Amino acid sequence: MRPVTMLDQAMFAHQFEPPRQDSASGVFRRHKIAVSHSVSLEACVSGIGIPAWSETRTAASQDAGVVKTMMAQGASVIGQVQIDPLGFSITGFNPFYAELRNPHYRQYRVGGANAGIAVAVAKKLADLGLGNDAFGG
Repeated sequence: MRPVTMLDQAMFAHQFEPPRQDSASGVFRRHKIAVSHSVSLEACVSGIGIPAWSETRTAASQDAGVVKTMMAQGASVIGQVQIDPLGFSITGFNPFYAELRNPHYRQYRVGGANAGIAVAVAKKLADLGLGNDAFGG
């Protein structure tokens, strides 16, 4: 299964269609997870929110340990989602990508370094998110 860059879903850096799932049983068997662009996913470049960084890196050869553990317990991964550059901000703004808006109140931006996860959960594309908290995200 290969990741594809999405143009129609602004929160995605890479989306899996269908979602990746290693096991159909376990405590997470009914849960879809969105993974931050700072967390390793096999066959994806973890770009930390900066396109120039992504261009100089190779795709991960395996999933991060936490992703492996959740997938072994039935979680399905919908893909990698947008973060602030380096995951450092609380604003949810990334000048390199589309501005993320609250899907229920379009006049508001989504805050936090892991804004892509917030949008994916709000749109009910994911039940859970795996991200980082570098400086208050």
